[in-house]
Formats: sequence, C-alpha cells, structure tokens
Amino acid sequence: MSSISSSTLNSPWSKVRKTLLNLLPWTTDPDTMSSTESFSGEGSFFSPSPTDIGLVRTALKSTKPALPTELADMILDFADYNVKDVAENTFLQSRYSVQDPLSAGVVVPGPLIREMKLDGPELRDLKIKSVRFELASRDQGWGGEHNTQGTYNCAWSWFEVTILRPQENPTTATDASEIDFDSRHRDPEDFSDSYQRCGWDFVRDERGKARGWSVQSNRVATREIELHEILWEADGGKKDLEEPGEDNGSGTGEGFIGALRPGDLIILWARALFPGWANYVERARVEVEYTG
Repeated sequence: MSSISSSTLNSPWSKVRKTLLNLLPWTTDPDTMSSTESFSGEGSFFSPSPTDIGLVRTALKSTKPALPTELADMILDFADYNVKDVAENTFLQSRYSVQDPLSAGVVVPGPLIREMKLDGPELRDLKIKSVRFELASRDQGWGGEHNTQGTYNCAWSWFEVTILRPQENPTTATDASEIDFDSRHRDPEDFSDSYQRCGWDFVRDERGKARGWSVQSNRVATREIELHEILWEADGGKKDLEEPGEDNGSGTGEGFIGALRPGDLIILWARALFPGWANYVERARVEVEYTG
C-alpha cells in the first residue's frame, strides 16, 4: 500500500499527461462526462466509462501499423484515462468537537464501489487502482502539549475512514442514499444500530469492532484552513515522500483497498477527542480510481 502526500501530486509530467489526454479519441462528449476537478485547483478532468475505455483501446490498436496491446495500455495509463468515482461535500466551517459533546460525524458518504466484472469488446474486469482524499480543515487553533504547536504530534483532531457493507440477508434493505448520515455520535461504532436497521453494517476486525483507518490529522493549534491530499495506492510499499523524520500526519491506508468489495460504501469521518479539541471542516472529497 502506497501513501502519497500532496507534495508528489504536482509532478513535472502533469503537463505532458494533460496533453496526451487531450489527444485521446473521446467516445463520449466530455461535457456530459462526470467531472473530477480537484478543489485544490489542479485543473479539471473527466471520468470515462468502462465502455469508453474499451472503445479507445480498440481505436489505439486499430492504427496502421497496429499498436501492441501493452503499448495501448501504457498510453491509457500514462494519460490517466481511467474510471473515477467521486463523492464531495462542501461545508461552511462545520465543527466536530467533544464540546458538543459528540465527537464524530460523517463528512462524506461515498463513493459506492462499483461492480468490477465486465463483459464486452476490449472490456476488462476493473480493479481499484487508488483512493484519494482531499481535505480542507483545521483544529481549534490553540492548545496542545508543549512544543507540539504547528506539528502533527499529539494531534487529537483528525479524519478516519470506515467501510459500510450491505448485509447478506437483511430483514429490510435500504438504498444507501436513504441512510441518515447527518447525526453525530461519540464514535463511528455508535452508528451501528441505525445502519443495521437499514440492512448495512461496518466491515469489522477479528474482535468484532468496526474497522477504521486513519486518513489525516490536523496540524496542532493552527488557525488557518489547510489543504491535505492523501493518495492510497493498491500496489507497492509505503513510500517515504517527506524529509527523513518528518511527520505529515497522514495514514498509510494499509489493507484498506484490499478490504473493499463491489457494493461497499466508503465513509469518511471527522473526529475530535478530549475537551477543547475540534475539527473544523471546510471541504472534503473522496475519489476512487479504477484500472482495467
């Protein structure tokens, strides 16, 4: 599992990739395709459908001389011409704090993991390539232990992610869009009863507890909203992208992508713990990218 921070998302190859993307034959009007524009201002891209990708792969292999399949796949991969599903929420300084005294709230419900078995010309079964989180937030702007201000050390304001899964034999089944995600509780586990009544439940660990993955902590005692971008990739080990010994407050996401199944719903939570700590969320976004 690779964990990549925002410093690596502005690659010198980005302009080359954008140019190559513009050269690919569009099989769908870009104006009707789903936008995946980043709120960090890195530009706007569009998510092709699996059928689009299959048709483009066919077109690339129909050149004279014909491109080998491996080269066509390299072009698609380098152009980032992949299926992407996005869920985003925009807030006006929403606050999650133990002063409420409830300390957990759903920031973004979704995206829903799509079916990965495909059948059609040049269509391949999908695999999850990566999950990206973009967060604009801060803590309460004061306090913290001695010498931790401006760092991620001993930060008790953070984000975590869980997986909500449809139960195999629910007595009542509710579409995910009908689940109430607006209430707040002390921790995600407190939501279990309401989710189970709707035919859903958390993916759990060997102890039966809702399994959670830490995504990002807020910098301690920071008054300005900060943007964090976290990329969890399905392959490879953890990459050390920061300076040696530097803590960027990001989780590694180990085991997260491997735990996802078709029909699962990704749930991003804002958390705060201990009196005085708060999580002010301005914007949040979750993107799932597939390859196939």
